[in-house]
Parts: sequence; C-alpha cells; structure tokens
Amino acid sequence: MAIYLKSNSKTSYLGASIEFNEDDMAVISEYTKKGTPAYNAGLEKGDIIIAINNQSFSDIDQFNAALQKHKPGKKVTIMYKRLNVENKVLVKIAPDPEIKVTPYSKPSKKALEKREKWLKAKE
Repeated sequence: MAIYLKSNSKTSYLGASIEFNEDDMAVISEYTKKGTPAYNAGLEKGDIIIAINNQSFSDIDQFNAALQKHKPGKKVTIMYKRLNVENKVLVKIAPDPEIKVTPYSKPSKKALEKREKWLKAKE
C-alpha cells in the first residue's frame, strides 16, 4: 500500500475562517494566521467581508464561488467592514496550502522499486 499526496495548487485561498452570522454576513471567525493573504492584507477576526471584486454573497457557497473565480497569484479587492466603518483592501490570493493524503492501492512498478530501495537504505 502506498500513499498519494495531492495539493490544491489551483484552488484559491484567502487564509481566513469565515462564518455567516444570522444576518447572512461573512464574518472572519478566527484570528488570521501570519503569512496568509488575509493576515498580510490586515484583515482581522471580527471583520465582515462584504464583497470580493464587487461581488457580494449571502452564504458560504456564494462566498467560495466568488473567491474561486480568481486564480492563485491574482490580486482582488476585498470590501470589508470593521467597527461599522467600510474599508477596501487589495489581497493577493494564494494557492490552497492543504495537502490531501490518500491511500493508493496500485503503485507502479517504479514506485515499488523506489520504496524497496528506500527501505533497504534504512536498515
């Protein structure tokens, strides 16, 4: 049995945990992590994201669709509200850093040879 690592390099990533409140507003629900696009843009926990490149949304699916319209590496304008004051910020979208690990039950002959060579080197 082998494992297969797959990145989401074509999936856009903002780096902010978003929850929709009872007013259907996209609220950053956790502190943004250092180095993420949201952190680098100065977005903070409690900020309400109003629009991405002038596209508004009322649920998480619409939010994700608005984000995914823009490829990693592109810059988007995010309109947000902090303490009832509307602001705009330019954010460079990043590729999703998540890596999925899945079992791969039929490895190639080459992969098996590499595995055997690696295991022998550990002895």
